[in-house]
Amino acid sequence: MAFKILLTSIDFRPQLGGVATCSYELAKALHEMPDVEVEFIAPEMQGHIEFDQNCPFPVHRAPLSGSFKAVLPMALKILAVCRSSRPDLVINMLWLPCGFATFLIRPFLFLLGIKQAIFVHAVEILESDSTKKKSIRKKIRFLKRWCFQTADHCFAVSNYTKNLIVSECGVSSENITVSFNGVDYRKFSPGPKNTNLEAKHELAGKKTFFTITRLDDYKGIDKSLEAFALLQKNYPDCRFLIAGAGGDRPRIENLLHSLTLGKKVKLLGKISDQELIEIYRLADCFVMLSREDLNAPNVEGFGIVFLEAAACELPIIAGNSGGIPDAVSDRENGILVSPTDIEEIAQAMEEIIINPGQSHLYGKTGRERVISNFSWPHAAKRVMEKYVRD
Repeated sequence: MAFKILLTSIDFRPQLGGVATCSYELAKALHEMPDVEVEFIAPEMQGHIEFDQNCPFPVHRAPLSGSFKAVLPMALKILAVCRSSRPDLVINMLWLPCGFATFLIRPFLFLLGIKQAIFVHAVEILESDSTKKKSIRKKIRFLKRWCFQTADHCFAVSNYTKNLIVSECGVSSENITVSFNGVDYRKFSPGPKNTNLEAKHELAGKKTFFTITRLDDYKGIDKSLEAFALLQKNYPDCRFLIAGAGGDRPRIENLLHSLTLGKKVKLLGKISDQELIEIYRLADCFVMLSREDLNAPNVEGFGIVFLEAAACELPIIAGNSGGIPDAVSDRENGILVSPTDIEEIAQAMEEIIINPGQSHLYGKTGRERVISNFSWPHAAKRVMEKYVRD
C-alpha cells in the first residue's frame, strides 16, 4: 500500500524563490519514490492553471493571500483534502499559515490517524520589532511554539536552522531531522559556453564573477562590489554579472556609480532558468555574501543557488553565515569569507584568478559533492527515512 503525503505551502510554482523551489522539487522527488503518493495544496496565482496541467502530481488550489488571513481557508482546505484522500502525513513547508492551520485542525487529523510535520528554512521563525506586522508576530510567539511543539516532527534545511528550531520554538533536537535542500544536477550541469551570450556581455577573455539573488541588503551585493572595486586595481579585465530583482536595486546602482565601475558590472534583472544555466557556464566564480541581520530579521538558511553553481562546476565565494557552511564547504568546493570584510573578499577573488588549477578543483569537487549528497532525491529520502523507521 502506498504511503500518502499531502504537502502545503503558500510559496509554490509557478512562483519563483527558494521556498517555492524547495516545495515543488521536494514534492516531485517524493512523488518519484516507489510506493509514495503525493498531493499539494497551494494558492491560486497567475499561471497556475497551465502549470498544474503539467505537474506530475495533483495540486489543489485555494484563494489564499497573506499569512494571517490565509490561516482559516488553509485549515478548511487541508481538512477537506484529508477527509477525501486520507494521507498518512501532512508536511507543511511553512509554519505560517500552513503549519498553524494544520495545528488548528490537529484533533481531526489525530482521529484520522494523520501525522503532521513542519519544514523550516530559517528566517520565517525569527521575530523582531522592525515592522508593525513583525511586532504582532512576536507578540503571538507562544502560538508558534505550540504549533511546533505539538507537531509530530520537524525538518530543517541546515544545521543552523535546526539550532534555530531548538532555540526559537522549544523543540527537542531529537525531534528534528536535517534535510538539506537539493538541486537537479542533470539540469544544472557544466557545458559549452554560449558564444552569443558571451559576446552580448563582452566577456571573451575576461575573468567573470557572477551572482544571482533577490536584491536585498543582507545578500551582500554591496560588499561584493566594494571588493570587486579593490580587485580592479590589479585585475582591470575582470567582469561582474548580477542577476535578480528587488528593492535594493537603487542603492546598488548608486554604489556602482560611486565606485566608478562603469560597464565592468552589469545588472541583468530577472533572467530565465535557461539563461541562468548559460551564465553559470560563462562565469569563472559564483559569489554570494549573505550576512545575518537579526534585527530585520534576515539570514540565509541554506542557499539553493550555491548548489546550482556547484552543479555547474563553479568555484564559490560565500559569506560564512547562517546555513551557508552546509552548502559550501570551505576549501573543498569554495572559499568561506567574513561577509563584511572587504579585503578578505577581494583576496578570495584574487585567489580564484591567480590559481586556476585550484579553482578548477573546487568546481569539480563541488559537482561531485552535489551528486553524492545534495540532490532532491537525497532530500526526499531523508524525509522518508523518518517514517520508514517509524
